Amino acid sequence: MIKFLSDSITTKAFQPYYQELGIIDQPKKQQTLVGRVLLANLVGMPVKDAIKNVDIDFGHYGKPYFVPNGYHFNIAHSHDAVLVAIADHPIGVDLEQIRPYDYTRITRAFTPDELEYLKNLKGKRQGEQALRLWTIKEAVLKLQGVGLIGKPKTVVTTLPHMESARRNDDLYQINFLDVGWKYIGTLATQVENENER
Repeated sequence: MIKFLSDSITTKAFQPYYQELGIIDQPKKQQTLVGRVLLANLVGMPVKDAIKNVDIDFGHYGKPYFVPNGYHFNIAHSHDAVLVAIADHPIGVDLEQIRPYDYTRITRAFTPDELEYLKNLKGKRQGEQALRLWTIKEAVLKLQGVGLIGKPKTVVTTLPHMESARRNDDLYQINFLDVGWKYIGTLATQVENENER
């Protein structure tokens, strides 16, 4: 089971929360709040409990999870958008706004094959595919609970379709989520190792 919701911090329904918490002009705090509201909606818990982190605990590197029901969840934000996904197994998500992007700013994040792939693309497509690769890397690292300290270059993506990725000996299925035309939303789930069956 996987469910997800996305929304914008500019949605009027969130304004009363911003006023109540005094975060009218604080977009980072608004992103966090909207993530908690979406999470509450997905799992059917009171919004006030989600805001206060009731029943939420954090792993070694800060990855959150639900204590009582075992739901796994992950939250991502980019500019004014927020993406929340829940599942009955570990997941990682990332979200990036589609925009002109020069991948050479972060070449250290890509493998030689990924760099070659990007180099052969032109214009808008090159920037969009660089962002897509980035969201895969970040979603996998978030699934593992290590975030960017896990070194994005260690996540190797299948090209050109990007339907899976590897990190060390682990294989991940990649799904792109429909989060609106201005954003790339990516969800990573670990594929069971045949040796562990």
